[in-house]
Amino acid sequence: MRKEFHLHLVSGLTGEITQGVVRTCMTQFAGIEVSQHLWPMVRSESELEVVLKSIRNDPGPVLFTRVNETTRAALRHECELLDVPCISVIDPIIGDLGSYFYRSESGLTGGLYVEQPIGPRISETSKPTKDAGLGSDGVDVVAGARSRQESPLTCFVRSMRSMLSA
Repeated sequence: MRKEFHLHLVSGLTGEITQGVVRTCMTQFAGIEVSQHLWPMVRSESELEVVLKSIRNDPGPVLFTRVNETTRAALRHECELLDVPCISVIDPIIGDLGSYFYRSESGLTGGLYVEQPIGPRISETSKPTKDAGLGSDGVDVVAGARSRQESPLTCFVRSMRSMLSA
């Protein structure tokens, strides 16, 4: 039996969805240790090439969320060559919902369903830092975007995850 297993989690955004799915699924396989390779914000060819190189070096199943068609095709091709599963985490759900709603999917990648503007939700999350006495004006972290394409929400989520892991 194989001793070392690798999972590659690829996302056009933060990778939280893929991580949650893997965490839930791995509870079914007690005693199995896996090395998770998280690849968030994969949006360019150079970023994709780094991911593909890692998959070649440490072959294992690839789980992905909504990535663009170029990335999807490259991942599927590489996985086929290496004979490892390439699994879309949310495509089956989107397909079933589309059937239920009698609609086809929009094809948006990285879109989030937001009921209200992000501004009020960000200010709500900053209240606990003010209450904890972190900084006189409540600002201890300034989040910057990696590129012009990165949304304020993605930037905010990435900075919050960094703070939690620090």
